Amino acid sequence: MAQRIETRQCPPKDPNIPKLEVRQTRTNFADFKKIGPPEFRGALDPDMAEEWLTEMEKWDGARWLLEDARTNISWATFKEAFYKKYFPLSVRESKEMEFLQLRQDRMSIAEYTEKFERLCKFSAMYKANPDEKWKCMKYQGGLKAEVLTAIAPLEIREFSSLVSKCQVIEECTKKLASERSEAFKKSQLNQESSQQPP
Repeated sequence: MAQRIETRQCPPKDPNIPKLEVRQTRTNFADFKKIGPPEFRGALDPDMAEEWLTEMEKWDGARWLLEDARTNISWATFKEAFYKKYFPLSVRESKEMEFLQLRQDRMSIAEYTEKFERLCKFSAMYKANPDEKWKCMKYQGGLKAEVLTAIAPLEIREFSSLVSKCQVIEECTKKLASERSEAFKKSQLNQESSQQPP
């Protein structure tokens, strides 16, 4: 693939990326490796594949080479081929379904948030329109009832604020449950001691 990539006349933005000769119209894999793309080891792990592709998209040198209008291989074509081999449609759809069905259940807010963030990138709806409001509503929809009833009336539509408030609510809920448990144990002990004969 890299052998078919044509170069651009203007230099790359990153001064650390070696420039190709002006007269050089094609590059080979060795030249592509010289400009230092992030390395992918070919593991069949959807998360690793998605992370690598995200890094490649951030990487100016790769975009400069692959998105040039005069190249035979566009970034979209490369992405499609990469996904086909390392992250098939069936796996992406499975991840999206897992995201759509995600519920907090027995997870802590930290665990739920981590899983939510990891799976959110597989949502076609979120990718097409990365909207904070939608993300917050989806996140809230999966919360435990005790957290949801406290957070929903606040109508928070900034994701980081929502997560922060949920963590505070979780801590308060734990503290309240602990105090109730202690009070119950004390009342049980008092009842038992009052029922015993002197």
